[in-house]
Amino acid sequence: MRTASTSSEHDIEHLVALSLEDAGLDMDDSATDALSRVLAGLSSSEIDAALIGRLVTEASLLAPPRMPEKAQPRMPEKAQPRMPEKAQPRTPLRPASPWVTVFTWIRNFGALLLLFVAWQLWGTSISQHHAQSVLAGQFAAKLHKAKDHAEKAVVPARAMLLSRASQERAALPPAGTVVARLQIPGISVDQFVVEGTAENDLAQGPGHYIGTALPGYAGNVAIAGHRTTYGAPFNRLAGVVAGDSIYLTTTSGERLRYVVRVGPKPVAPTDVAILDDFGDDRITLTTCTPEFSAAERLVVVGYLVDPPATLGVTSTSPARHVSGSRTHPVAVTIDSSPTGWNFGHLPEVLVSLGLLVLLGAENRRLVRWLGRWRGWVLLTPIWCIVIVVAFAALSALVPASL
Repeated sequence: MRTASTSSEHDIEHLVALSLEDAGLDMDDSATDALSRVLAGLSSSEIDAALIGRLVTEASLLAPPRMPEKAQPRMPEKAQPRMPEKAQPRTPLRPASPWVTVFTWIRNFGALLLLFVAWQLWGTSISQHHAQSVLAGQFAAKLHKAKDHAEKAVVPARAMLLSRASQERAALPPAGTVVARLQIPGISVDQFVVEGTAENDLAQGPGHYIGTALPGYAGNVAIAGHRTTYGAPFNRLAGVVAGDSIYLTTTSGERLRYVVRVGPKPVAPTDVAILDDFGDDRITLTTCTPEFSAAERLVVVGYLVDPPATLGVTSTSPARHVSGSRTHPVAVTIDSSPTGWNFGHLPEVLVSLGLLVLLGAENRRLVRWLGRWRGWVLLTPIWCIVIVVAFAALSALVPASL
């Protein structure tokens, strides 16, 4: 317990405060002032530590004990429901300047034109190479079947060219099926030949003119092929020179060799006399000339080397049209119009081009609606499909560059 040595009012108040603090009492200011006034009324001799102690003790009995402050539990804040953000209205598309719109369409048209040229030169080659792979499998299967048949025969099957009489009785192979393998080492040609010269047939590879002698038969075997598109199998046909060899392997396994006597020559597209049966055994190859044009036909003729002695056909026989050499006349089929345009494909061309125009007009709006990245992911495949369909339709419409 601390003691006080002065009787001044300030010292008494200070002494009372210290005593209360030592006693652990918490009295309000009015009680403290009252106690100080009691002590101040006493003389200094009457104030001592014992007296202050008794007063403090009596005050402690009257004052309520100091209660520890009770920690108030913290109430969790009530979660406020999250209000959805109000969607901001999209700003309308700003109309472009008419000159900008015209320039954009011209630019897009130019880009599509360049893509179409690239499709003609390289895109069609991809499909043609795939078709050749399929034809190679079909040709190998036919060779295997012919080999099994020859092993069971008493004499080798087809030891010589089949005669014209047997050709008249033979069934024509279905259009689009493989009938031979054509090889020209001098210009690096190795292609499988299909039956027919229609657009779909020539898209697979060189096509045999229906109505001319079939590969392996006596007569004029005529074959056409593209020069600039669909793999361009006859692109270098103009490079054939006299003395070059042409090999034709039939589905029965015979490998016939023809030799070119005269170099290539151009003829009119309507000149079908080159497909006649001249009484000898030859192969006639045709393609368009000049390149990227169907104005004329380039013709290469090769003659069979060392024909079998039993063939009994001489080259001095008068020329005969193939349709007159059969019991059942079959005219030579040339699937191309004089102008070269296939207007039967015009409706699908118009539909595909209409889809391109519609997609181009709505592309900006669709990208804005879907978002930039989602728009690219979703619209790119659609663009590719529509463009490929349009290019395929245009390829069927425009004149064929054989």
